[in-house]
Amino acid sequence: NDGFYSSNSYPFIVRGWRALLVEPHPAAFQQATQLHHKRKQVSLLNQACSDHEGELELQILAGDEGGSHSFLGKPPQASQPTTPAPGGAHRIKVHRLETLLDEFHIPRDFGLLTIDTEGHDFAVLRGANLTRYRPRVIIAEKNPDDEEKFAFLQANGYRVHSDLLYDTIWTRE
Repeated sequence: NDGFYSSNSYPFIVRGWRALLVEPHPAAFQQATQLHHKRKQVSLLNQACSDHEGELELQILAGDEGGSHSFLGKPPQASQPTTPAPGGAHRIKVHRLETLLDEFHIPRDFGLLTIDTEGHDFAVLRGANLTRYRPRVIIAEKNPDDEEKFAFLQANGYRVHSDLLYDTIWTRE
């Protein structure tokens, strides 16, 4: 989102960690750009990640200026208001996460992958190539039908470290 509010990344960024932040929401991207403009170790992209290359529609909801409830494609199954904002649908570029990790020369065993995509995180994980890229820790948003995503993470050598209110934290075995 904006790089600060409810950010799993921010505490690491202010300690000097290198970060690749991907934010499709235009207003949230602008806020993140203003927040991190002096941090040379932070790369920001106004795009999204998925399990394919191409475009998807970003649905921006009324009253969601910060982007924390906007979603890609179809609405997530979580119970949240889904009233579109006026002019709230935007076609955005999407990339496989693996493509971006390659492009930005991210080490294959990087420290932290945090995903908060309002129900699209399983697609992001499928596009990450977890046999090639092996983040030590993955923070993924919890969604109602996560069984397939959890099985995918377990099949790729990750185990649940913590089950939080809105997220699960996975560590490499």
